[in-house]
Amino acid sequence: MNETYPLPAAVVFDLDGTIYLGDSLIPGAERAVARLREEHIKTVFLTNKPIKSPQSYAEKLSNLGIPSLPDDVVTSVTLTRDYLRENFARSRLFVIGEAYLTDTLVESGHQLSDNPDETDVVVVSMDRSVDYSKLKHAYDAVQLGASIVATNPDLVCPDPEGDIIDAGASIAALEALLHRRIEVILGKPTSSCAFEALRRLGCRPEETMMVGDRLETDIRMAVETGMRSCLVFSGVTGQSDLHRFEFGPDLLADSVADLPRLLGIE
Repeated sequence: MNETYPLPAAVVFDLDGTIYLGDSLIPGAERAVARLREEHIKTVFLTNKPIKSPQSYAEKLSNLGIPSLPDDVVTSVTLTRDYLRENFARSRLFVIGEAYLTDTLVESGHQLSDNPDETDVVVVSMDRSVDYSKLKHAYDAVQLGASIVATNPDLVCPDPEGDIIDAGASIAALEALLHRRIEVILGKPTSSCAFEALRRLGCRPEETMMVGDRLETDIRMAVETGMRSCLVFSGVTGQSDLHRFEFGPDLLADSVADLPRLLGIE
């Protein structure tokens, strides 16, 4: 076993760009996860992508050869639902987002608002049909006193056919319009996201490793919460990006397939 990086008790995996790209498994990912599980290392999957349920992600993973259950998956929608339930129960919402997010929030007891002056909270997320009217509604509602919450900070989501514009683009637009930062952004790299994953694993940060393809979310979260980390170059980050941040990962890998070798359990 690698003496510098002893086996973690658990590994948190990002999904898009780390385990798969679109509908295609990263070569060797299923064997890497299986090898960790053979060593009794717990695994959980953590995604900022806010358009599908944990059940859908678990089915996708299982179909790709990585047996998984819904409880093995934490999403930014789960975190947003829980945050709103705790801080804005049964509120009137305006959602820049897609059907799964909207349906989840309505099922949690919230109402959807068509009027800026009857909006308690604006929720900002990935929305492939975002347009002027949605941004205008959100802007007006916040100007009238509505709170604003975002599911995740990512600007783009990797896809084999080209990056998908993510929630971060709408966040940036609204921050520019409002002349202030949006303070509540769920998902990675927030500590609440990390601790939900750790809660499900039943592990402490120092005995857990985060594996992902983004320095600004996956690796930042690991560093700020005391987890070890491995950055993979199979998604949005390349070698040339490493100098852009003052922090860095403990391990570097071309893909998740290299993880067993790096941990000495190949």
